[in-house]
Amino acid sequence: MKIRSVRLREVGCFVDPVKIEGLVDGLNVLAGPNELGKSTIFRALRTLFQERYHSNNAQTKRLRSLREGARVGIPLIEAEFEAGDAVWRLRKQFAASKTSAHATLHDANGGQLVARGPEVEEQLQALIGGVEVGERFGLLWAEQGHFEPIKLRGGQEAALRQAIEQEVESVAVGAQFREVQTKVREALAELESEGKQRKPRGRYKDAIERKEELGDAFAAAREAADRAQQRLKRLADLRESRERLSAPERQAELQHKLAAVRSQLEEARQSRAHRERAELALKEAMLNRKTADGEFARFEEMRATLKKLSSEIGGAEGQLALTREQVAAKNLAFAAAREAQQEAERNETRAREVLRAVEEAERVRLTKDSLEQLRKRLKGGNAAQRAIDEQTALVNKNGATLARLKQIRALYSEVREGATRLAAARPTVSVGYFEGAEGRVRVDGRVLDDGETLNVEKLTKLEVGDVGEITIEPGVQEELVDDRIDLEARQHQLEDFLREIGATDPAHAEILGEERSETENGLAQATARLALFAPNGLAALAQEISDLERLHGSAAVRDDLPERGSAEQAAADAQNARALATNAIEQQGQDLATAKAHAAALVGQLDGLKADLAARRSLLPNDAAVEEKRRVLEADVGRSVGTHEEAMASAEMWRARTPDDSALETLVLREKRLRQQEENGQRELQELEAEMRAIEAQLERDGDDGVGERVGELEGQVTQADEQVCRYQSEIEALRMLGETLGDVQGEARETYLEPVGKRIRPYLEMVFDEANVDFGDGFDVTGLTRGARTEMLGHLSDGTREQIAVLVRLGFARLLAERGQPAPVILDDALVFSDDSRIERLFDALQLAAQSHQVIVLTCRERTFEMLGGNRLHIEPWEVGE
Repeated sequence: MKIRSVRLREVGCFVDPVKIEGLVDGLNVLAGPNELGKSTIFRALRTLFQERYHSNNAQTKRLRSLREGARVGIPLIEAEFEAGDAVWRLRKQFAASKTSAHATLHDANGGQLVARGPEVEEQLQALIGGVEVGERFGLLWAEQGHFEPIKLRGGQEAALRQAIEQEVESVAVGAQFREVQTKVREALAELESEGKQRKPRGRYKDAIERKEELGDAFAAAREAADRAQQRLKRLADLRESRERLSAPERQAELQHKLAAVRSQLEEARQSRAHRERAELALKEAMLNRKTADGEFARFEEMRATLKKLSSEIGGAEGQLALTREQVAAKNLAFAAAREAQQEAERNETRAREVLRAVEEAERVRLTKDSLEQLRKRLKGGNAAQRAIDEQTALVNKNGATLARLKQIRALYSEVREGATRLAAARPTVSVGYFEGAEGRVRVDGRVLDDGETLNVEKLTKLEVGDVGEITIEPGVQEELVDDRIDLEARQHQLEDFLREIGATDPAHAEILGEERSETENGLAQATARLALFAPNGLAALAQEISDLERLHGSAAVRDDLPERGSAEQAAADAQNARALATNAIEQQGQDLATAKAHAAALVGQLDGLKADLAARRSLLPNDAAVEEKRRVLEADVGRSVGTHEEAMASAEMWRARTPDDSALETLVLREKRLRQQEENGQRELQELEAEMRAIEAQLERDGDDGVGERVGELEGQVTQADEQVCRYQSEIEALRMLGETLGDVQGEARETYLEPVGKRIRPYLEMVFDEANVDFGDGFDVTGLTRGARTEMLGHLSDGTREQIAVLVRLGFARLLAERGQPAPVILDDALVFSDDSRIERLFDALQLAAQSHQVIVLTCRERTFEMLGGNRLHIEPWEVGE
């Protein structure tokens, strides 16, 4: 089978319809960035050929697109494929509802409908030759990030075995042998499960369960008899406990203790209430005393503050007058400093104008020198550019790149080795004449010389004089046929490569390679010279010359200018003088500002003191009222002190009479414990009565059930069940021994059976790994890689090596199927993401070789790396549904 086109609508990221057309028999490559949808295309193809159209599993749900308004799309997948000398168009629409899902199969050439609905799956199975729909493709297709070289399901393994058995006849691993193994496994599976933890099943499990049930019943009957004796003893103990709990003297003692505790608790609570009221009165007295003390203290503080303010106002008025005299003197000094600064600035401006004129004259002279140097560089750069153009033309004309030479060398070596092997394998005929018989042996009418050797490649007839003819027919060796086909393919490929670079033979190709290498060295030297003359390019260098020429032509130079050193010294002196004047005026300005700020602060301070004094005086009455208020405040303080002392004495008295928190909590706990004891006694009596009634009823039922007779009956049944389990165990041991014997026989024939698989994989392995073989386990699982004398387990290999083995094994399986007349495409979805540059080139060679036997489709995001792979490049295009 070969895929010719793929079309999608509402599949994953492809909401709108898209298509990929023009897939060829050999190598096809779809390269593009991440998020292009390559993995979606891979999953869509796998779903189309492996899932039935009405499936609603995780695989089909994963393909659905999410359109605007959160509407889930209905995936539509269509592909055209070649099978059975015809081209077919398969279309499936996967929907959550079976009524919306549908499938059709058309003859792509004539457009005739071949099958619809369930018939499509049956027809598809017949066309692609799978044990079940799509099993062969699961064997060959590799998805991104899957490092396991191969994991075969039942149908996939059957498809591979079918292809092998067409080539190898082996009774030990043939259909009859596997049938015996299957029957042994089925017989054993009826009695126990597979795996390390083998568990009973079927008749054996039923017998064990029956034995366990009877054993449990026997033990239960024995326990029932024991429990009946225990119940009688328990009933006597319960009756004794009931008499003790219901005694009148016990109840009277408990009530007396409870009344005494409750009386003590009530008395303690009343004392606590009195104490709390005394504490509250004490807090109120303390607050009143504090308030009276505060009022008296604030009154005394205000009187002292008025005296202090009057004194501070007098001192501030004298200091203000002195500060105002200092401000007037600072104003005169500041004006003189400003006039000196302005004169220094005028002198500095005149000195800088002279210095700029001197610098301009020097710049004009330097520009002239720079122009001369730039013109020399432009001349050298132009010469280097001409050399670059000449060398580039020679390089482009010579196609003998290092990569192409490497391919030609490898192919030439393989062709020579292949020709040598074929020559050594062909039969030869040497001619030696007896004296007088020279020239009597002919081939196709040509006389053979004495001592001539003839290589026999096909049916050949030797004519021997008048005696007769000898017919030599070389036997057909399948390996030699394969080697001859492979040799011819490599010779054609070698001729194509030589023709591509214009070489007549590999030696001429080497000469062209040396010429290209010399030309590339000359190009590199010319490029380096150009970079030396014009680092930013010739255009930038020419523009720089033009700018300098324009600047040099417009400049004018004065004749009355001093030397540059004198002009710089005069400018520096003027600058220093201006800086000194600026510092002087800044200092005078700071002094003046400080004096003014001090005067303003004194004015503010004086105004604040006067306002504060006036405000405080307004709060106080005349002197006579002040003294009266002072006597009233002193009397309030005295009364608050007396009240506070009385409250304190009352609080101390109730504190002494009231139990502390610990004693009160002890009384509460004691009262609670006595109440709980009373309640527990009543509840315990009720529980005793209920348990006694239950035991009496159970003893009555035990007498009715006949517990003793049941024990004897079950003992005999347990013995019979144990004998049945032993018989099944003997049968299992016999089946296991037979299975192990069959396994030993299968292992002896395994190497012969796997040879067809290894034969197809080996050429690809040799291209990537030196002297390597893949090791297979049961069911064609890859277990490791053998290189030379060392075997490495699969789990110990790097991710890159495992993914490379995964690809090469699939190529080998595909080649086996193709040679058996069951071709199928190999599809790789970014399956070489961990391969380094060296390995990737070898893998490209393997893919190109595989594409000569069957179709290969590569999906990759590494566009630049996979340019070396070649092949038919695919593109994603819009699809008009129905076309």
